[in-house]
Order: sequence, then C-alpha cells, then structure tokens
Amino acid sequence: MRRVLTILASLGLLGTVVIVLGASKAGESKAVLEQRLNEMRKARVQSAKAALAAAQAAFDAQSVTVDVFVEVTRNLVDAELDLATTPEQEIASWERYVKVMKQSEDANKKLLEIGVKGGEPLRYYTVKQERERAEIALLKARIKAAP
Repeated sequence: MRRVLTILASLGLLGTVVIVLGASKAGESKAVLEQRLNEMRKARVQSAKAALAAAQAAFDAQSVTVDVFVEVTRNLVDAELDLATTPEQEIASWERYVKVMKQSEDANKKLLEIGVKGGEPLRYYTVKQERERAEIALLKARIKAAP
C-alpha cells in the first residue's frame, strides 16, 4: 500500500511539474508567478487532506500501518506550513499534528502494553519520536511568534 501511495504521489507531482513548466511563459511577471505558486500550494494542501482522509479510512480498516498514517499526516503538515503566511497558521498546523501524533502514540502504547500485534516497540517509539518532533516544532513556532 505504501508503494502504491508513493507511486501515485510521484505521478501527481510529475504531472504538476509538467503543467507548471509547460504553462510557464517567458517574461511572466513576479506577481503572476507568485499567484501560480500560491495556487499550487493550495492544491497541495487539498491533495494532502484527501490523502489523509484515505489513509485514515485505511488505518481504521486496519489495512495500512501506523507508519503510512504518520507519513501522510506529516505530508499535510508540510503542505500547510508551506502555505502558511502567519505565525498563527504555523502554530495551528503544528497543534493539529501534535494532537494526531499524541492519539497515535497513546493507541500504540496500549497495544505495546498488552503485547498484541501492532504494539511492537519499534512502532511505538517511532510514533513517540514523531510526536516529540512535532512538539519541539510547535514550541519553536510559539517562541518565534512570541513578542
């Protein structure tokens, strides 16, 4: 499943590059290029949200691992951060990501504690580490935004 998602994402990115480069005209103004860039950023966020919805459904159906869910969620955060224009938007994105990672960490911790499949130490600590990474980034964003 991860390979399929990676291939689809690569094809989508390739198509986007072809469209952007193919539509590019010599001498376009900076404003036009910035508008196109902003449109692409918005499209990327929408694609990432759709991928997350699909990953959530697959995760709920237990047809993908938590690793895929974490990766897709991280991709959404990256897209949102690229689109963000204010510190508040960055903070909101990191807050959502911390919340998702905390939920994933708690679920994996329960599985680890009862010793069932899906509760392997590697999975738990991978999710824990990602939650910690997200919390560090959130704190950095808050420090950056502080007066």
